[in-house]
Amino acid sequence: MITDEVFISELDASLKSQVILKAERLRLIAHAITKPQETRDVILDFEAGNAKQYLKAKKDKKAVRSETAEQIDFIEWFKKTYKGVVIIMIRNDGSRTFAERPEQLLMGLHAGATDLYVPAWHCWIEFKRSKGGVLSEAQIKFRDYVLGIGDKWLICNGFEDGKAKVIKLNKNN
Repeated sequence: MITDEVFISELDASLKSQVILKAERLRLIAHAITKPQETRDVILDFEAGNAKQYLKAKKDKKAVRSETAEQIDFIEWFKKTYKGVVIIMIRNDGSRTFAERPEQLLMGLHAGATDLYVPAWHCWIEFKRSKGGVLSEAQIKFRDYVLGIGDKWLICNGFEDGKAKVIKLNKNN
């Protein structure tokens, strides 16, 4: 069992190595410190892995960017390009504790739901890394449901692919 001081120090060092700004680091640490000890251990392991992956990516220019980084760039581009068009992130992934999962299912969590939704276009967007992203069985079922009710569904393999597909979709509307 590590003390709060050690946990904060290690988490802060890991987040710094990922070049995360101080205000965001403090927000993340404040949230993480409320978690139970076993969750804190997982957080440190996860962040240490992220830090290693980030540092490796900086050394290896051929490294594939994370889905998160690609999606953040896409959202920034989308909001600048389509001002006034709402795009919504659907929180459907990530780890959950044993207690959180049932509660979130009751709140509407749905396996396979896409990452993003554009209500004005009735368009669901599943985001993946530029290389290596694969649809799960639940995501395929969700895609089939969405297409079956007449909505649009896109899979975007990274920022550039997402940008091209949204531009094409917008031209066809």
